[in-house]
Amino acid sequence: MEHSGSWAGYRSYFMRFPKEYLTVVVLSNYDGFDSKKYANEIAGIILEK
Repeated sequence: MEHSGSWAGYRSYFMRFPKEYLTVVVLSNYDGFDSKKYANEIAGIILEK
């Protein structure tokens, strides 16, 4: 499951992996921030273990 959001200079991205019992949430107050990219990188690092 994934969901993204943005409003007035804020960015967010939520990823959930129920089978792995993992949830990743990335929040930023910089409009140009790629929150999806960082959420994917974080999930990749954790799921490689």
